[in-house]
Formats: sequence, C-alpha cells, structure tokens
Amino acid sequence: MADEVVATVTTGSGPRGLAALGTKIYVAIYDESEVDIIDTENNNSITTATVGGAPDFNVALGTKVYVVNTGDGTVSVINTANNNSVSTVTVGSTPLAQIVLGSKIYVLNSGDNTVSVINTANNNSVETVNVGFSAVAMTSLGTKVYVAEGDGNVSIIDTANNNSVTSLGVGTGVTPSSITSLGTKVFVANTGTTVTQIDTSSGNATTSITVGMSGSPGPIVIASSTKVYVSNNSADTVSIIDTANNNSVSTVNVGDRPQAIIANGSKIYVANIGANTVSIIDTANGNSVSSVPVGATPYSMVGLGTKVYVANESGLSVTVIEGETTAPTVSTFSPADNAVDVAIDANLIVTFDEDVDAETGNITIFKSSDDSVVEAIAVGSGQVTGSGASAITINPSASLEYATEYYVQIAATAFDDSVGNSYAGISDTTTWSFTTVDEPTSSQESSGGSSGTSFRGRVKNLESQGKGWQAMDLLMDRIANLQAQLGISDSKNLSFVRDLTVGMEGEDVRLLQKILIDQNVGQKALELARIGATGYFVNYTRDALAEYQAKYAIIPSVGYFGSITRTQMKYLGIQGLWW
Repeated sequence: MADEVVATVTTGSGPRGLAALGTKIYVAIYDESEVDIIDTENNNSITTATVGGAPDFNVALGTKVYVVNTGDGTVSVINTANNNSVSTVTVGSTPLAQIVLGSKIYVLNSGDNTVSVINTANNNSVETVNVGFSAVAMTSLGTKVYVAEGDGNVSIIDTANNNSVTSLGVGTGVTPSSITSLGTKVFVANTGTTVTQIDTSSGNATTSITVGMSGSPGPIVIASSTKVYVSNNSADTVSIIDTANNNSVSTVNVGDRPQAIIANGSKIYVANIGANTVSIIDTANGNSVSSVPVGATPYSMVGLGTKVYVANESGLSVTVIEGETTAPTVSTFSPADNAVDVAIDANLIVTFDEDVDAETGNITIFKSSDDSVVEAIAVGSGQVTGSGASAITINPSASLEYATEYYVQIAATAFDDSVGNSYAGISDTTTWSFTTVDEPTSSQESSGGSSGTSFRGRVKNLESQGKGWQAMDLLMDRIANLQAQLGISDSKNLSFVRDLTVGMEGEDVRLLQKILIDQNVGQKALELARIGATGYFVNYTRDALAEYQAKYAIIPSVGYFGSITRTQMKYLGIQGLWW
C-alpha cells in the first residue's frame, strides 16, 4: 500500500516540534506557549499543557516530555501520567535544541554559546558547559556530545565530567548547519556544498564530501547502517552518501525547498516547505520517490509505528501519513507443505514476500504422531539466519528421525517487516508439515514412482490425501512385482539365518509374514493379511510382528525379528522357519 494522508488534526497557532510517547504525539505550539497532545488511536487533540514562551522542540524520556522554550530560556517538563503536571528548569539564553544521553538532557543555548545539562532524576540539577561561537546543532556518539558551530568548528564535550571540551575545525570557510552520527563517525552538513565526516576511530580525522549545490546542505538523517541522507534545500534534492567509501554520492529529486527529514522503517520522509508536500523515498525499492500533500509550511516530523506525523506551522495542523500496513506473508516453505522424502538433516527455509527482521519467540518443530516437541528454536539464536532479508533459514540442532511426519509452528512475534508489521505466524498442525525419507537399506526397490521418491513415501502421500484406494492399488502392484521378482518356492528348509527388520526383502521375510498371518493375534495381523505375504518387510510387517511380540510378552515388542523371537517361536513349535 502506498503512503497516504489519513487524517488532519487542528492545532493551536504555530505547531513546531513533535515528540512521540506511547500512543500520544506532543506538539509544541510556538505562538501560544502550549503543547497540544494528540491521541493517535483516534487522531484527536485531547488536551493542552501550558509551557514556557515560544516552545520549539520536544524530546521524550521515560514518562516525561521535555519542551525547549526559546522565548524565555527554560525547559518545561510534562508528566505524561496526567499531562497537566508541568515543572520548569531554567537553562541558557535562546535554547534551540536538545538531545537525550542516558539519564541526562543536553540543551543547546545559541544565545550565550553554552550547553545546559539537566539531570532528569530530579529535573533541577543543571550544569553549564561553554562551547564555541554560534552553536547551531548537536549529536552524541558514545560518551561524547558534538556541537556544530557557525564559525566552522565542532565542540566535543566529554560527558563523563561535562567540563572537558575540545574544538575541532571541519573545514576552511564552511558554516555548519546540522550534525548527526553513525557508527564511529560524525557527519556535519555545511551551508555550502559539503558534508564533513569526522572519524572518531582515527583521531577525529576529517574528510570533506561534496553534495548538493551552493547554500544547500541541510538537515541530515541516518537511514541505514551504511547510508547518510542529506536534504539540499536550494537544490530540491536529497544526497545519499555511502559511508563505506564516502565517495559514492547519489541524488534523488524531491519537492521544493526540502527541509526536515526523518527515517521511518525502510523509508525516508522529506518535508518540502516550498511545495507543502512530503516526499517519500523508499530505500527498499531502489530509492523510488512518491509524494503526498500536507498542510502549509511543514516544519517537523516524527514517526510512530507505521504512521508519520507532520507539523504544519502555517497550516495550524498536524497531518497524519499512513505508511505500509500490510503484514509480511510466506511465499514458499522448504520443505514444501506435505512434502515427502525430506532429508533428515535438511534445513528449514521460510521465504517471505518482503524482507523481515527476527524479533522474539520460537520456531517449534513437532512430531505429528503425538504432538511432542522435537525442538523449540529461538528466532534470535544462531540457528536462525537471514534476518533483514526475505529468506529465513532454520538449522535444527540434530537430525530428524527417518520415515516420520513433522509439523512446524512459528510464533506471531517472531518476524516483523521494516515498519513493524508482524508476520501472523503458524499455530496449527497443517500449514507446514512434511515427512522425512525412509531409512536407507542395502537393497532399494527398483520399480515404480519417480526418481528420488520412495515407495513408502508415495503410499504415505496418498494416505495423507485421503486416497486410501489408490494407496491400496499401489501396494498391490508392488506385491505383484515382488512376487514376480522372487520366483522362489515357499520352501520351509532355508539354510541361512539372519535378523529381519524394515527395509529387508526375501523368501525369509515372506515366510515370516505367512506365520504372522496364520497366527492372527490381532488387528495388525489382519491388516497384513489384506496385503499378503509379499516378501518385503515394510511397516505392516513391523506392526504385525510387534503385535505378536506383545501378545507373547517378548521384550522389546518393537517389530524387530531377532534371536529372542526366533527362540520363542521354536519353543511354541511353530514350523517352517530356519532352525
């Protein structure tokens, strides 16, 4: 489903900064010294909290929302439990931005070139750190806070003590306008044509990357582990920097005067203040671009689940954009559902219709005969691979049993797509089941069926489909074929002795079958009688033999013909076998 506008919420005059917390969106109303609170379950503005002068930016931490008031040098703290308990913390002059680092809020004050540090444990302990001239933006990386300054420098604050500050030049004649971090690197967008990369793992070495056009680089956003997206306000484009080499820069056309930019799921949302639109770059689909109309002067955005909320400063509203809501589905299973002759050491593979991420929960393999758990495999373990792609491979810790039917269940919490839509999972016994191959023997059947499909597998497949008569026909054809191949008289004076088990064939097997039919100790013997003495030891013979052994207390009663059963038959005076 393409992104579309699903609601418009009226706000006070001058909506600017947005923060998401739980099911609520907090909107800083610049002209009215208030925060409007939107209930995202119905997209209605439910209440208003009074804050300081000219509120501009919000951040959420725990159960609190912190609102920067640029007009009076304060930060208002909203207790979201009731949304009307507001305390105030005094910071520096003209606070412009704030970031969260651990349990502290760092507030950038452009009026006096300082950073205020709020201890959120009590919201009244404030430290002040002096930084360089004309500070405009902040980011954090590890235990450091990086402050971009209009004089071409970046101040680096060591948060361990908040009083150790170093300064780093980011280029000659450049004017930083925004800043972000990725991995071990910090990226500074400069008003001009460049982005400066600071490599913190190499002694803060700097690299200049050319993007946009004169006066264009603006807000930066991180969209993935290897890409940085930069909105170029004067060029109506977004530059995409491949951080693997910092030289590969591609460009995507967006709307007029792109400004705010955020990532939500696999998409980049760009607010175009000149066109009153939001451009959507789908990074999972070749960076294709679509566009939706919003209100006048889209100022900022925030994502919450599959939705993006856009504050329209001149439009006195918040536009709600609904993104992808379709849950991932399975394209193929391997082994396929109802497959037979599956290798006992085969991996299980689920291929989805889109890329998915492993989340929490188990993939559980059950034995169909008694619904017992064979293995529960956590999706976060090393036995499950492929997270971030469409094909998920499951590697059981041990081989399965021969000639056994299994089914697989998957927790509904196991896999999500890039925007948080969850795969429904499997909770029944029929969606994904399969039967493993028969145990290999020294003598394999030589007729019937397609290559690679055992005789028993074909019979089980027919039976599982409710085609009992077809299965019986196949068995009778096999019996006739074996009888023709044997061409041996029913001699009762065999000169050899061997143990017998499933998969063997010969005259001795046929004579054992005749004895079991003649003794007729129960239902399994009757079932064997319907098939006849074929000379081929399959499950019918095993079950009849196990029934006979149980009748005469031969232990173990598992349908294996060995010395114990031979001795018992001889003791009972049963004639015709080789003793």
